[in-house]
Amino acid sequence: MIVISVSKRWYHPRSEVRQHGKNGAKKRWFVFYLDEDGIFCSKRIQWYEVFWYKSQKHHKRRLICIDCGQKFVAYVRSDDQMIECPYCGN
Repeated sequence: MIVISVSKRWYHPRSEVRQHGKNGAKKRWFVFYLDEDGIFCSKRIQWYEVFWYKSQKHHKRRLICIDCGQKFVAYVRSDDQMIECPYCGN
């Protein structure tokens, strides 16, 4: 699971309610992530899980391999993280 974002959004158990704050809609914490197949998903979480998920956030970076010159996209947790090139393996 690659965590992309953690934020609050409006939530109501009935999906037909679209107006914020109407008919019992409340703000709840959600985590937005990519699963193992690369599909974008969201999941409702509790307030005490927010801190752990925020520490697991990844950032999408476009990188260029110095050896082969190929461009590729990688999800990294920090800018100091070293990523192996998927084309040449360096």
